Amino acid sequence: MNKRNPFKWPVTLIAWFICSWCTPLGAAEVNWQSLSADQQQLLGAYEAGWADLPEEKQRQLLRGVERYQAMSPDEQAQAKARLKRWQQLPEAEKLRLKERFQKFRDLPPEERQRLRRAHQRFKQLSPQQRERLKRRWQRMSPEQRQNMRERLRNMTPEQREAFKEKMQQRRKQ
Repeated sequence: MNKRNPFKWPVTLIAWFICSWCTPLGAAEVNWQSLSADQQQLLGAYEAGWADLPEEKQRQLLRGVERYQAMSPDEQAQAKARLKRWQQLPEAEKLRLKERFQKFRDLPPEERQRLRRAHQRFKQLSPQQRERLKRRWQRMSPEQRQNMRERLRNMTPEQREAFKEKMQQRRKQ
């Protein structure tokens, strides 16, 4: 029985988006009939052309489906929302974001980890704090921004913590 799933296309796109950065496994091409019913349902949009897809693309899609299936319902909903936002972006913005992501991937692992930690700290700020920080950043000239980046990049963790405390005290005044 072939039930139509109204989420098949969005889920397929989510799977593709999630795994678009994956690397190939180097195994043989995957036969459509060897996929599970769930995998076939999620990748249904690719059924007609599955055999024509490069093996690497098939593997990427399968890894994306596996990641999607391992997500909680809340995570799946978030992934769908992110995909919807992505789809609504103008092509120029998508290209800009892809280039930024590639630059991030090209960074040394320590630098990527430092940026992830900084992003986590940013996410932990209250919405009001994030908004104030964004406005302050936007008011800076490009030179001021570059100077701030270099200054923060050259700080030790202890200096960064002291700087953070100093900024928090300033906000309270």
